[in-house]
Amino acid sequence: MRFAKNHKFWLIALLAITLAVFFPSVYYDFINLDDDWMVVNNPYIKSLSFSGIKDIFSSFYVNNYQPFVFLSYALEHYFFGLDTKVFHFTNVLLHVINALLVFVFVKSVSGKNSIAFITAALFALHPMRVESVVWVTERRDLLYSLFFLLAAIQYVKYLKFEFRIKHYGLSLLFFLFSSLSKGMSVSLFFVVILLDFLFERKFSHKVWVDKIPFFLIALGFGLVVTIAAHDSEQIETYGLYTFFERIQFAAYGFLFYIWKSLFPFVLSVFYPYPFSSGELPYHYLLFLLGCLLLVALVLYSLKFTRKIAFAFGFFAATVVFVLQLLPTHSALVTDHYAYIPSIALFYLVGVGYEVWFGSKNARFRAFSMHAAAVIGLYVLFFSYQTFIRIDVWKNSITFWTDAIEKYPNAHKPWFMRANAKFEAVDFLGAIVDYDKFIKINPGYFDAYNNRGNAKLKVGNYSDALNDFNKAIKLNSNYANSYINRGTASVELRNYGAAIEDFTKAIELSPDNDMAFFNRGNVYAMKNNFQEAEKDFSKAIDVNPDNFSAYMMRANVYLVSNDYGDVISDLTKVLELEPSNAVAFYNRGGAQNALGNRSAACNDWQRALQLGYSKASDRINKNCK
Repeated sequence: MRFAKNHKFWLIALLAITLAVFFPSVYYDFINLDDDWMVVNNPYIKSLSFSGIKDIFSSFYVNNYQPFVFLSYALEHYFFGLDTKVFHFTNVLLHVINALLVFVFVKSVSGKNSIAFITAALFALHPMRVESVVWVTERRDLLYSLFFLLAAIQYVKYLKFEFRIKHYGLSLLFFLFSSLSKGMSVSLFFVVILLDFLFERKFSHKVWVDKIPFFLIALGFGLVVTIAAHDSEQIETYGLYTFFERIQFAAYGFLFYIWKSLFPFVLSVFYPYPFSSGELPYHYLLFLLGCLLLVALVLYSLKFTRKIAFAFGFFAATVVFVLQLLPTHSALVTDHYAYIPSIALFYLVGVGYEVWFGSKNARFRAFSMHAAAVIGLYVLFFSYQTFIRIDVWKNSITFWTDAIEKYPNAHKPWFMRANAKFEAVDFLGAIVDYDKFIKINPGYFDAYNNRGNAKLKVGNYSDALNDFNKAIKLNSNYANSYINRGTASVELRNYGAAIEDFTKAIELSPDNDMAFFNRGNVYAMKNNFQEAEKDFSKAIDVNPDNFSAYMMRANVYLVSNDYGDVISDLTKVLELEPSNAVAFYNRGGAQNALGNRSAACNDWQRALQLGYSKASDRINKNCK
């Protein structure tokens, strides 16, 4: 299988197939794993003003510093809002571009179209790519990889074309851009050293000097990532396992990424830690031995070629920072961490094919067509598996169902799917999943709090109250549990207990507008309108966009016939909620009370247009 004459055709075909395979993801939802805070509720993507862009580049957000990623989100949000199709299509397009860059990079390294094509094809269509492409949050993987590959390509040109400063400067620039997309980019420092090794560059003073800028960028962004990610949650997670256990986990992860890249069976959106500290079975030591054996084989290969050592070094350098020696999340391994490292493994597949095809051994050459067919079938298998696996990412429920099917005893997927069902208004389904989570992990307060909310929604107030009691027993400093228990008490007509809970919530979280709002509602129910007005006003001070607080304060003003204040508050409601028919209706009543008949009729007409049928009687009586 030679690509010298028609490699452009095959490359274009590959890119088109990649686009077609991943295109269905354009119609999928955001996922409730990180997409919520990375995109949907990310305050840094809401503005493309100069000050907004300045904030993006000068701030940490949820222990992340990824300004290029947030800038890309901000551009999409500015032109298209939170249209999921746009965010997903951008990811797909970036992946197609990265597949092209993989071809260019490997071609520049190997000089062989066949090796480059095989590497690019396996990279582009691999089922593990689904997580990096279809998960909007992983824009960071795609962007950092794009600039990472551009930097590597320019560095190879620097090595091949008489060390031209232009290529060196572009490599540094793209390295900087990659680092502004994701901290994983720091591994490029080691990759450029490996490229020197592969091209047999003689180690001299100049070799070390031209690494200094790469080292400084890597060091700088390494420190930034460390500062951003250093929080108490990670320290707590780190303490769950001994350092030797984490070394075993790292060895497992190292071999996991190799195995799954070559044999992508039984993939999951979530891979939990398998055991608690002190319970690791002895066979985990075999992963350490496997890594040591692999290192020995790589060192032995240096007798024959540098290519295997280069690929192994590339893989190790780009995967070492995600092997959970220093934990970053609750998953032991994740598919998207193989995005860049897998290039090295597929490069070796391409090299192996080329060695076989170019062998002087007649038997090898005769079998080369069979080898080509095997690789072709392998790529087709990847494409099919990828196309099928994409469906897992349709929405949060299908996403977490995949994890539950693979790891039914892991608690996190049950909790996350329950949250997704709650958002989808499947409250009974959410309760079932919360039940399962609590059975596995009975000590997590938020599960009781959320299950209580679901029970509130289905009218099971007594059981909801019990759940909130359990949540507060497990964590007495969580304001929302008191707010929710207060809400259950209101439904059970226990207003005194409700006021106590809302007051406690205010003590714990003075900036929680809903605590003031709910207490104000109870005061209004008890006809204590003076205290109700104070609480609604405080809720508005805390959150000027709380239209419900304006609505309820207007009702309080209506009781005391303060029609001017009623009109003022309802006008604010309509600024925030232009289609609020009740606000139009009530404002019409206040206008009418002040003798503003024309304005009143206009408001009632608008309320009727919005479907509020009560307005018809007012119109018939007052607007003839």
